[in-house]
Amino acid sequence: MRYIGQGLSSLDTFCSFMCLPNPVCQKAYDRINAKITDISEALANASMKKAAAEEKNIDGTVNSAVVSGDGTWKTRGHTSLIRDCALIGADCGKVLDMEVMSSYCKGCDSYKGPKFGPKYSAFLAKHQIFCRKNHSGSAGGMECVGHVQKRTGSRLRKLKALWGKKKLSDGKTIGGKGRLTDAIISKLTTFYGNAIRANSHNVNEMRQAVWNVWAHTSSTDDEPKHWFCPKGKNSWCKYNVSVHNSTVNEFSHKNTLPKAVSEVIKPVFKDLSHLKLLRRCLGGKLKMLMSH
Repeated sequence: MRYIGQGLSSLDTFCSFMCLPNPVCQKAYDRINAKITDISEALANASMKKAAAEEKNIDGTVNSAVVSGDGTWKTRGHTSLIRDCALIGADCGKVLDMEVMSSYCKGCDSYKGPKFGPKYSAFLAKHQIFCRKNHSGSAGGMECVGHVQKRTGSRLRKLKALWGKKKLSDGKTIGGKGRLTDAIISKLTTFYGNAIRANSHNVNEMRQAVWNVWAHTSSTDDEPKHWFCPKGKNSWCKYNVSVHNSTVNEFSHKNTLPKAVSEVIKPVFKDLSHLKLLRRCLGGKLKMLMSH
């Protein structure tokens, strides 16, 4: 029943229709669910810890790692009460961290008396540590970035389809190994969304971060474009780390988009129309966007 989002009452109904004995009582049902939750959480944490160690080993970093993030609602539309989000390692492709956000708690509704007074205060004091509600606000307010991110992916795919077998300035097509593949489009789209989420406090910085997605991925040894990448030894930009360590002469750009391809997709990252849509949300909704 848990897998289809139903509880004990639905199990009671199912058993009656199937002429089966009555299921366990509510207290036993809650204890079983609590046990399953504890075990599942322990296994999930162990798995994510192992995946994080694997990601760091592949990436070769100690205090940082490149990740992608995404989330989904339990039900479609902007009325869902539960959302989950996850961080996935860029190299290992495994979940490194996850969070479930809920604007509803069944335990809170179990109190049937008036929602005020000393009895209710005593109930809240006991229930607080078990409360599942960890978000307040609209579902729609947090969906805005997801839509913008998907639009960017759609524009890149349309560009790829538009050029098709046509030759670019370097005499090759836009697709193929090392060029604008579906995997690269997915990565660029994720980076675009992350740039928005990480700079939800300021549209100008958001614009700079979005532009940096194009600049960083089109940088070459002859023409590095890491103007807006974080600087210092702890930067996720390996080029700027090499600058900090004075080893830039030994650095070599890898997995860089060819110049001919980067020039074709450049207008997608220069376009401000998507960010203008987000600007209208900056008065408060953007601060609700999940940044991790």
